[in-house]
Amino acid sequence: TVLMDATAPRTELVLTAGSTHTAASGVYVSSSTLLRFDAVDPTIAEVAAGVAFTRYRDNGGAFQTSSSSFVLPEGSHALGYQSRDAAGNLEVLKSSTILVDATPPLTTIAIGSPSVTIDGAVFVAPATPLALAASDPDLPRLSSGPAAPGSGLARIEVSIDGGEFRRYEAPLTLPEGINALSYRAVDNVGNIE
Repeated sequence: TVLMDATAPRTELVLTAGSTHTAASGVYVSSSTLLRFDAVDPTIAEVAAGVAFTRYRDNGGAFQTSSSSFVLPEGSHALGYQSRDAAGNLEVLKSSTILVDATPPLTTIAIGSPSVTIDGAVFVAPATPLALAASDPDLPRLSSGPAAPGSGLARIEVSIDGGEFRRYEAPLTLPEGINALSYRAVDNVGNIE
């Protein structure tokens, strides 16, 4: 009996664990996101030779055989991937852009007027606005990959006097007395400042 298999396998990139965020420039993932390739050799007319191997390359580099989950270093990754079946049918190369963001955003505070600093302590009036702003830094440029922005800012959070962190919406004012102000930003893949 001779079985004819002329159909190439189909491979899908699967992201597990970690956090993801889809943007126009690609899929952002956290540094803990696991990547793997799931490949199947479709059965056509009751015939499928089975997947022989799956391979991928990162930013145009050499192909590597993939057999388990893996993580990527921070930066932009243009992944090309394909599978071949036991009959020698090679899938057309597929591609995905994966942007690994492991750097938290940075928050700054702008203290309005009136205010004065004496011996390192900042004194403000009850009406003095305290404004927070944050930005998510660009991803580090890999030697073989393009530059890319970070995943973007999800939110800024603020805590006053050790209270629960809550979403920052607008400039704050503080009551009279000694106040401890804590703030942080979170990006779209969950990196917390």
